[in-house]
Amino acid sequence: LQYSDGVQLSQQEIEATGLISADTLVHQGGYFDFEIHKITPFGRSVTVVLPLSQAIVEHAVYRKFSVQNGWQDFVINANNAIASSAAVNGVCPPPHSDLYQEDLVIGHVCLRLFIEDGGLNDGDGIANGVIDDPGGIGIVSNVTIAIDTPPEKSSSGSFSYFILLSLFLLLVKRLYFRGNCLIVKQ
Repeated sequence: LQYSDGVQLSQQEIEATGLISADTLVHQGGYFDFEIHKITPFGRSVTVVLPLSQAIVEHAVYRKFSVQNGWQDFVINANNAIASSAAVNGVCPPPHSDLYQEDLVIGHVCLRLFIEDGGLNDGDGIANGVIDDPGGIGIVSNVTIAIDTPPEKSSSGSFSYFILLSLFLLLVKRLYFRGNCLIVKQ
């Protein structure tokens, strides 16, 4: 059993548990590991606010760990959501504040999770009045971003064809009118 002074664990603490395998993504600011008990009725979703030790960066995703699935992205649906907010006077806004914005917003330091007991984001996967949440903010690698990003198409080639076509039509028009002028003069 590994003990920490809060819900946040370092890489060393998470590895020392021997219960959670390493994620394929690099995690920012460590990991979270908490349980919420006495959820009634069973299967209900609850809201949790977590202050972050580091601001959210570009290409961040919230990752969840379960024994059945290993590490995966937080699933968003009608019963599970993620939002973030800036701190107000150094403190995270309360769970139902309108200051939270959907998803992970770059620069925010407050994370709000809406998790369904027994749902895809509950580590134990059982609607039993307990939510088990090993998770953390992972950063998608540049390699993955490059693979998932379709190359941008340049419109300069199409524009060049348009210019050439326009010049060709202008030349034909000129030759046509010169030809008509010559015929008229005869």
